[in-house]
Amino acid sequence: MATLESAARATASPQAQTLVLVPSSRAPATEGSAAPSLVDSLVRLAVALALVTVSLSFAYYLLFYIPAEDARTQASVAANTAAQMAATQQAAAKRSANYKACVVAAEGIYRSEWDETCASRPQNPGSDSAGGASSLPTLNCQLPAALATSLGDELKDARYRCLQQARNGLLDQ
Repeated sequence: MATLESAARATASPQAQTLVLVPSSRAPATEGSAAPSLVDSLVRLAVALALVTVSLSFAYYLLFYIPAEDARTQASVAANTAAQMAATQQAAAKRSANYKACVVAAEGIYRSEWDETCASRPQNPGSDSAGGASSLPTLNCQLPAALATSLGDELKDARYRCLQQARNGLLDQ
């Protein structure tokens, strides 16, 4: 400030009554004046480097880190979804296989009961009993309608029980 005032006094003329201020480009030369300008330059350089570093860090964060994090998150979600779908499909396949096994077992019981009933019934009068009757039971024998209906109802009930057990998850064990 002192240099501006002295420059203003020197250029002011009493006749023109105008004051012209000419700023000095340098402070007056004194001892140690070179050191503050060097320190000022270094501080400005350090501040500029700090601002550039912060700006580049922020740009890296916005341009690279966030998209990479989003991609990792999406990949994780996709992997979890795929694993859940695979587990669901596997459980459904197991449930279906268990249901089919239950129905096959029920049909096996039906066939064996039919065969046992046929074997326990007396042979048809027109059959050839000489030489011994066949020891293998057959599904082709004719049972009375009431007995056949009873066995058919038991099969139907067994299939229904299999379906109910499958729906309730009792077959999944």
